[in-house]
Amino acid sequence: MLTDRQRSVLDFIQSEQREKGITPSTREIQNHFGFASQT
Repeated sequence: MLTDRQRSVLDFIQSEQREKGITPSTREIQNHFGFASQT
């Protein structure tokens, strides 16, 4: 079972893959959701 946030990220990844044919980078996911930079 996924949390709401995890589901949102998964939905975004799947949507980008369908539209662009590739999965988004970690940075693109961070920017889309406003996550802090990875450490």
